[in-house]
Amino acid sequence: MAMPTCPSCHKDCVSRAPVMGFAEQLLAHLRLFPFRCQFCEKRFMAVQWEKDASSSPQDRRKSARTSVRCGVTFFSADVTGEGTVTDLSSGGCFIKTAVSVPEGAALALQIQLANQQMVKVDRAVVRRSFEGLGVQFVSLREAEEAQLTRFLGEGARQRAT
Repeated sequence: MAMPTCPSCHKDCVSRAPVMGFAEQLLAHLRLFPFRCQFCEKRFMAVQWEKDASSSPQDRRKSARTSVRCGVTFFSADVTGEGTVTDLSSGGCFIKTAVSVPEGAALALQIQLANQQMVKVDRAVVRRSFEGLGVQFVSLREAEEAQLTRFLGEGARQRAT
């Protein structure tokens, strides 16, 4: 069964959201689950009959990940390095790199997108530092966020065709 579309913006790039509260737990038994649109961030309820792998309680991400291969430069007061972004979402990315950065460290990023555009992330926090860096975007200018959303949307459309 296909994922629902957002009732607000009518895009089909949605993901399951965590069940919150007793009422949503009851509705989940009736196969009515919460979803969140990756574009407009609207949260809504929809029926889903099949068990979906993206509903795993271990995955706490708000945004869907897209497999990419983009160059990245990252820097802070203590470290500068380069790597390759292998997973990208509107909320963060995974950077394959040999440079060691401790968890909790704040970084600035410059991501070279596949469409030859540069996205600058003013502040990102390292959430995982094993075989690369899992980073969460904390501060992203509105224009940069829009550019990233467009890039991710183009990728979603290409994968759907």
